[in-house]
Amino acid sequence: NNLRDYFKTGSTWNTNVAVSRATENSNIRLSVTNGQIMSMAPGYSINRRSVALKGGASVTDKLHANASMNYMTQDAHNRMGTGYYDDNIMQNFTWFGRQVDLNALRHYRCDGTEPTACVIGQEYNWNYNYHDNPYWVQFVNQNGDERDRLIGDISADYQINDWITVT
Repeated sequence: NNLRDYFKTGSTWNTNVAVSRATENSNIRLSVTNGQIMSMAPGYSINRRSVALKGGASVTDKLHANASMNYMTQDAHNRMGTGYYDDNIMQNFTWFGRQVDLNALRHYRCDGTEPTACVIGQEYNWNYNYHDNPYWVQFVNQNGDERDRLIGDISADYQINDWITVT
């Protein structure tokens, strides 16, 4: 069963800690989050972390101010490709059929001990014509990314009368 041999059960873990305080005229909240995704594909993972700070205050009876800031960072390793491209391992599963022994392909780099002739250091595969070894795609032709984002917001509300508020 080459699907069962290649894929494993994935998992997602999220941990969040938040503290907040509010008085009659002000409020503040701090939140820290850590997230980890372990994919079904070998070697594919995403780590996310974020810090959020939000607060508000009544400056006067009619003027209220609010501010928020959210910093997020993400680090993805061996993200699977998409579409009809060489970095999409699902193409292999579409084309190479159920007979391919993926346990034999776990050893994806030639070192001279393979039953077939291949150049040492190059890709070891069952078929060199059209398909890449899916382990080679995941561990050698890596597709990763890192992202850092900062999102902020500042606003003020002024109540002109009982039915009109300007933001």
